[in-house]
Amino acid sequence: MDWRIVPTEKQSAHLKKPWTFSVAALKSADFLARQDYIDWWIKEWLRQTLVAPDELPLCVAESIHCDRKLRRRLARSIKNAIVRGDVQYFKTHNLIPDAIVWNFVDFDTVSEDMFMTLVATTPVPRRLSPFVVAARRLSILEHFVDKHGATLPLRDCICHQWLPAVRWLLEEGAEIEDDCVGMAVRHAEIFRLVTLYNPPAKQTDWKEFLLQFTLKRVPDVPLVEEWFWINGFKI
Repeated sequence: MDWRIVPTEKQSAHLKKPWTFSVAALKSADFLARQDYIDWWIKEWLRQTLVAPDELPLCVAESIHCDRKLRRRLARSIKNAIVRGDVQYFKTHNLIPDAIVWNFVDFDTVSEDMFMTLVATTPVPRRLSPFVVAARRLSILEHFVDKHGATLPLRDCICHQWLPAVRWLLEEGAEIEDDCVGMAVRHAEIFRLVTLYNPPAKQTDWKEFLLQFTLKRVPDVPLVEEWFWINGFKI
């Protein structure tokens, strides 16, 4: 039995050129498989924030998934929204959550509203720990720790000599790994904090101390020498 879809008079009016931008017309195009209109509608939609995400039929996300050019256009629009701090645009158009959005975030200047919107969509990747720490914003660091734990950013905080963050991370149970002790020798108060938790004295930390001592970057040499001497290292 042959059959075909026949548009109603209303649907035909929706898709008569010149096209009008409306959700009703989009739904008609979706029903009639008019991909040309759907693609045009998406391009128009990327220019404004009038349509809420829950009003969109599935054809919008599916078309973006299937069309590389539309994906690139959407990614560009999302990037620009993040850079200019347009929270409303991001909420309206972020149909395909992707951790790549964090590549466009300046942690020094991103607003709390934009940051919280991004976090609700996708967590900050582990690889961005140095950038989170470099911004020296404790509220952002707290969200990062909630997802990835306190140990990961500890070394970065020590390297950036961010004393309040080091103290907080240690209180939160951060483990003193790798060369944290060696990195801490350049800041007396941080060194006191780190060694207060009885980390093991490693040969690599000792070598780092000797290097920093040679470069005259150890502000309290007796403090550091005493700790290493107690742990079996002597100049």
